[in-house]
Amino acid sequence: MENILAMVLPLLIAFLGAMFGAYFAVVKSKKERLWTERFEALRSVVKSAELICYDSEVSTLEDYGLRVMSAAEREKLSHSMLESKHELRESMSLLKLLFKPKVIQSMLDAYDDVNDAILKLSNHRPDEYRPDYFHDIRGAAMVLVNETTGLAARKCL
Repeated sequence: MENILAMVLPLLIAFLGAMFGAYFAVVKSKKERLWTERFEALRSVVKSAELICYDSEVSTLEDYGLRVMSAAEREKLSHSMLESKHELRESMSLLKLLFKPKVIQSMLDAYDDVNDAILKLSNHRPDEYRPDYFHDIRGAAMVLVNETTGLAARKCL
């Protein structure tokens, strides 16, 4: 009996150790995957908001009569801007899944401000046009960038 116990006890201890090791590896893997998904979504928001900011700066300069890029470059930027708006919307939806609402509320408010500024520009009547619409978009996009980088510093670093 002692002989059997001497053989089974090390196997039982090794089995339990392997189970605990596997469990902690899975838990660590899930946390790392969540961190990676959060970081990538936040990175996408910053990238998209920066592009929106850049587009509004270029548009402001064009309103003042300054040509800062060729027609082909402007067309490419306009196309990138449309994709960026779509990516921003997707990333914000993903962030709602990855973070608690209370944690990202200020970022959601900043995103709403960017959308409102873009909609104001897109839906104005011709007699209501103001050159500072692009300034409003740029300002809202910069607030979104700052909120996003702040959240990334708190939750991902």
